[in-house]
Amino acid sequence: MTNALPNSVERRRLVSALETIQLLLAFGMFTIALIKLIVDLLKKDQKKIIVHGLVSFTIIFKNI
Repeated sequence: MTNALPNSVERRRLVSALETIQLLLAFGMFTIALIKLIVDLLKKDQKKIIVHGLVSFTIIFKNI
């Protein structure tokens, strides 16, 4: 049996399997941390809106 590319150079590994797994885990943890940050910021922003709404609501009824 002959090779399809007899003069081909064997591929070298650019990164090891361990480095690949570490990179995948690091990227996954970065993504999770970024999503958590966005969720926390949205929650904080909603609390501000609710607090401002309650303050304006109580001010309206105090003036009546």
